Amino acid sequence: MSPQAKKRLQSILAGFGGGLAPFLVNLAQALVGNTQLKTSLSIGYFIGILIFGLIGAFMPLILRELNPGKAFFLGISAPAMISLAAKDSNARVSAVTQATTFRSSFAIIASAYAQEATPASQPVEERSLEIELDGTMPEATVAFIDAAGHEVKTDTIKLHENKRSSVPPTATAIQVRYGDSVTKRYPLSTTADYAQYVLVTGAAGQKKLDISSAFTGQAKILYDINVIGPRVYLQIADESQRDLAKKIQAFLIEHSFVAPGVENVSGKAYIPDTVEVRYRRNPEDKDKAEAVLAILKNQFHITNCRTSYTERGPRDRPGHIEIWFSKNIKRND
Repeated sequence: MSPQAKKRLQSILAGFGGGLAPFLVNLAQALVGNTQLKTSLSIGYFIGILIFGLIGAFMPLILRELNPGKAFFLGISAPAMISLAAKDSNARVSAVTQATTFRSSFAIIASAYAQEATPASQPVEERSLEIELDGTMPEATVAFIDAAGHEVKTDTIKLHENKRSSVPPTATAIQVRYGDSVTKRYPLSTTADYAQYVLVTGAAGQKKLDISSAFTGQAKILYDINVIGPRVYLQIADESQRDLAKKIQAFLIEHSFVAPGVENVSGKAYIPDTVEVRYRRNPEDKDKAEAVLAILKNQFHITNCRTSYTERGPRDRPGHIEIWFSKNIKRND
């Protein structure tokens, strides 16, 4: 190989190394920063940085630069400008379409009864939403969405925080987001009779480096986010009460509770003298139990009912509520 060709090859390799350099630094930062999250590397990320390496190698070749040092800096320059342009483009898109263009590339565990919200016939005043964040996600943004899909309000909630927020009159649903993860819309109650409750869980956090990360130099922060309403379990004293229990179950589901089923506990457990709405966390779940109690009284006209605090079991999650029917249910129809 001639000395001239050798210098040319050295400059091309230096440019290739220069093209890779900024992205190797980004990779190191992603691996070292926020060590609580594991880093996921996709083949697309390596393809992306290889493209930048080739662009860097191309720069000293077309400019006929034979000095390896200068070739290295030429290699850095072009990919860096492309990366900055990609970041600037992403920032502009995010600012203009923040409410509607979030891309979710995470596995979302949908609530069994969560569904797309339907537009309310008219604004509902004086509603409130109690939000609790559990799991490993440090915080989350809760966006209140109207029937047209527009954000009308946002709230931030911290890990293990229990926060009550007023619901805008036109809001029909919420979306929860953090980093690059966003949930589907979760429907809001259309009544102001009680404070609606949702448990937000964020887990399995990871930093993902894909082909877009090669262009932006940023890892995607992804979590599995789940929005769950209070779970209400119905326990009846005999089969003659099943029809009433089914009606209560349907009403609860319609108003964004999760009501898995109705169980006949006759002969299996102690039957209370009055209808009991039992809760397991005091005071966190007391309001939820009182909301269910208000439904029994106001919607189903049950007069012999009360709330009751019972000790929490190892499998009981936040928002766990039980309705225990007595043998004789008194109704003021």
